[in-house]
Amino acid sequence: TRFINEAAKAVIKNNAGRIEKNVEAENGDGNKVIIYCGENQQNEADFVAKSIAKLASEGIPLSEMAILYRCNYQSRAFEQALVKRNLPYYIRGDVQFYERKEIKDLIGYLTFLAGGNDQHAFKRIVNAPRRGIGEKSADVFVDWCTKREISLTE
Repeated sequence: TRFINEAAKAVIKNNAGRIEKNVEAENGDGNKVIIYCGENQQNEADFVAKSIAKLASEGIPLSEMAILYRCNYQSRAFEQALVKRNLPYYIRGDVQFYERKEIKDLIGYLTFLAGGNDQHAFKRIVNAPRRGIGEKSADVFVDWCTKREISLTE
């Protein structure tokens, strides 16, 4: 919309080295842009999620809404806020925070350390980072422990 374009232009107009371009809106003026300055990124994300929930309750389809952010690290706060409010979401062009390999690996480590006998977590972390332990070797070890009724950490 025209208002979104004008707000975006105002934000980036002073960026050094930017390439000049003129983007025109085809959808009319739209609603005015709301400027909110949160105390931190979680506060900001909560405000956005609350606003989305309010608009949805007023009958605006979620498919008509979008959150635009500059850096991928910002997605986590928005994901948490949307999940907290049971709002479905889709991230275009990036992997959802909890679907990232490093996050799955970290959760695997924490799960394994907390329980000590979680086979799924063990198989995820046994070779992260790479240690040259193949899937077959991990399966043999798990089977060996299972047959002896001992935990994977004994």
